[in-house]
Amino acid sequence: MKRLEPYYGRIELYAALAALGLAVIAGVYLTFTTMVEKEACYGISGAKVVCQPLTGANAVETVGRLLVILSIVFAMYAASAAAAWWQGRAQAPDARLTAYMILLTCALTVFGITFPAISGVGFFFIPSMIVLLLAAGIGLAALLRANRAGSTAR
Repeated sequence: MKRLEPYYGRIELYAALAALGLAVIAGVYLTFTTMVEKEACYGISGAKVVCQPLTGANAVETVGRLLVILSIVFAMYAASAAAAWWQGRAQAPDARLTAYMILLTCALTVFGITFPAISGVGFFFIPSMIVLLLAAGIGLAALLRANRAGSTAR
């Protein structure tokens, strides 16, 4: 069995890693603005981010919410990058399909988390979400190409 086409596999992996990097940058920015500016930003009105002062009463709740949300989002992006790496190295067609389905599931879950929150903190994750969805599209092309190459090699 042949490995994935090197170009599609590399582009898919690099796109998933870029999405992870963009998500980390957005998460660090949100953490920075929350802690340093002592403001919890929840929404966007027009072109301006709407923030509320971070007080002692809501600090623990805000930090807890931030940690839970960011850990879930980062786990999805990291799993996507790992799945893209696995798909590029898998030899068997069923292993490639499993890796791709993990990537697709994570991409759709990130979309499902980000899109409803687009008027709030989800706005900052739009670039990483788009890149991850592109990685899933490239991964489908890589999967189909590898399966076609494997079926003609028999």
